[in-house]
Amino acid sequence: MIEKILGPVRDDKNMTLNLTDLARLARCEEGHPMDNYYAAGPYFLPCAALIHDTPDTGRFQFLPYIKGKITVVRQADVDVLSGPMSGCWLIMFRWRNSQFVAHVGTDMEDGIGNFWTKVTWNDFVDKNAGSVEVIAGFNPFANWCTSPGYLSVQPAQKGDNQSKVFGLFTPNRELYSIHTYDRMREENLYRIAGVIKARNGLLRGKYIQV
Repeated sequence: MIEKILGPVRDDKNMTLNLTDLARLARCEEGHPMDNYYAAGPYFLPCAALIHDTPDTGRFQFLPYIKGKITVVRQADVDVLSGPMSGCWLIMFRWRNSQFVAHVGTDMEDGIGNFWTKVTWNDFVDKNAGSVEVIAGFNPFANWCTSPGYLSVQPAQKGDNQSKVFGLFTPNRELYSIHTYDRMREENLYRIAGVIKARNGLLRGKYIQV
């Protein structure tokens, strides 16, 4: 997917994404839940590892956002896309010889809930230190912020509507933050305004700052 997004420079780079359908399909069946009490608890929600393939975007998996939850997908040999992002964290980790991506879902209107969701991730890492390897994590929205909470948007063009940010992990452990605009008269079409290759932003390489 990212190869097509980063392809030859042109003015018509777009992504076609029906976010409602993608989220529904991701939840249509459970993937492989982590074998610990979190999987059956109120936070970790395993999602189906469905692969999507579109002419303009390429092959990818979609990881949905659920506020106050940690959605998790076992990564196949394709990119994992998640979003739109507004402050949540995406984290890649290995567990039992498989690579996973987690979306730590936060809620802009629930500071206490955000605290406990992040603490749950950090607690999960500590209690499973012998079996979980945290590879990298980042806040895709923050990559476009000149100061906390203020999105420094890429310039809009004619036909652009709302600015949206997506996060992406590649199978070879690269992190990307993708800045887009949805198009006013073209449903499910997003113009790619900019792409940032990000670095691991987790504290001590594995914790989310709370």
